[in-house]
Amino acid sequence: MKISLSLAEILGVSGKSFYIWSCFPFQLGLNSIPSLTLLAPLSIFADIVDLCAMGVVMVEDAIIFSKQMAVVEAFGSLSTFFYGLGVVVYRLKGLGWLCLWRLR
Repeated sequence: MKISLSLAEILGVSGKSFYIWSCFPFQLGLNSIPSLTLLAPLSIFADIVDLCAMGVVMVEDAIIFSKQMAVVEAFGSLSTFFYGLGVVVYRLKGLGWLCLWRLR
């Protein structure tokens, strides 16, 4: 005896089709806005909510880290060396882009 039913068995459509059709009204709503500058207050609100959420996560992380301080090894193994090398390359790439941008 089967207890659960899939979306295809209930509505007769696949999950992909259901997702696309559920996004369709939101797309129509966004297309009806004549200028995206009208959405600026929503963007400011979203930024405030994002900063608050980030603050909550950072405080929770600080509490967890203060309770369980892990041992940090600067040179643990070969994999940490390659990780550090990748961070250095990524940083230098960003620095190169910044220098090019500032010279313009």
